[in-house]
Amino acid sequence: MRSEVASMVLTDFNEEVYKKGIYNEGYSDGKAEGKAEELFTLVQKGLIPLEVAANELNLPVSEAEKKMIEAGYAEKE
Repeated sequence: MRSEVASMVLTDFNEEVYKKGIYNEGYSDGKAEGKAEELFTLVQKGLIPLEVAANELNLPVSEAEKKMIEAGYAEKE
């Protein structure tokens, strides 16, 4: 009986840690996506060059341009 209770507690604890990890990962992904969208908007409006956005996103310019197009942005209005 004791080992069953210990096993249940350990399982519950690990589930909580897992849930927090998933939440934090999703939160981080959301922040990164929001940052990219803001930078792509600035590029589209001609306020910053694509190279600056790529640098801020730690991406090669070609990859930033690809992601920008995939997200539905054009380089300039």
